[in-house]
Amino acid sequence: MVDGFPLPGRAPEQIAPPSALGTISFFLARSDNAAAGACATLVRADTIGLYLLAVLPEHRSKGIGRALVRAAVVSADLPMVLTATAAGLPLYSSMGFRPLGPTHWWR
Repeated sequence: MVDGFPLPGRAPEQIAPPSALGTISFFLARSDNAAAGACATLVRADTIGLYLLAVLPEHRSKGIGRALVRAAVVSADLPMVLTATAAGLPLYSSMGFRPLGPTHWWR
């Protein structure tokens, strides 16, 4: 997962702190017995957030991202929210997600 969505300088416990145990789930897609993509969901109050969806470059455009999102949606029993990148927006839109508004990220 870190190879597909690098977070330089982040320790694993910063990505999924121990306090998230029981509220966080990880999904891994494999192709030819090798990791191809991953994502995570995190329950907060009355929603589930979809995070860190990534598919390795050599496995893109094969339906892996769609399968990961579908698996996360099927496992969710609460409304799901996410923040889409420009590259991810077409996938999410095609799966029924709709924009609620823009976000702005900075360092």
